Amino acid sequence: MVKFDAQVMRDLHDRIERNLATPSFWSTEVERKDERWLVSPLGMTPGALYTAIVQESPDHLFIITSQKAKQKVGEILTEAGREDLEVSCLILDDPFNGFDEAREKAEEALKEHGPHWILAREVIVNRTGGTTCLGWAVERIEAALRRDLGLEPRTVACIDRRDPEEQRKRPYVRGEVIDITERGEEE
Repeated sequence: MVKFDAQVMRDLHDRIERNLATPSFWSTEVERKDERWLVSPLGMTPGALYTAIVQESPDHLFIITSQKAKQKVGEILTEAGREDLEVSCLILDDPFNGFDEAREKAEEALKEHGPHWILAREVIVNRTGGTTCLGWAVERIEAALRRDLGLEPRTVACIDRRDPEEQRKRPYVRGEVIDITERGEEE
């Protein structure tokens, strides 16, 4: 014997009918914010991130870095003239061999920032800079943006054709940004 409240059933029925007659209820369109996010590694040399910030003009910056390299963020933003930029950091304790840590923290970052990335007009992923592990973490986030969130981030590489010694002496020189997005391929 199943007991039910007839009034609850009538209310539910009315709600279903109203929803059936309301096209906006069934809309799956997401209202995008006019925001651009830059996801980037940051190692001990600031040139690639500086170039990405200057060339791409993001509204938000998500950096994957170490505690030591994070100390350079303020200087990079000042040199780029972007002290206004909102910055979030994923800090790896071991930026050289912290692959397991990177995997876990990338998943946490996706949960925390995914809703913002979904609503953004554009997410740009810079693959240049930092250690192999930091770059790998950026790749994991990029793959998750595609696979888990259904986004199509634009992938870039920042290039500085100057001699390495000159790059170390004067890191805050605008380099090139090359679009390396793989379109139409599954990750």
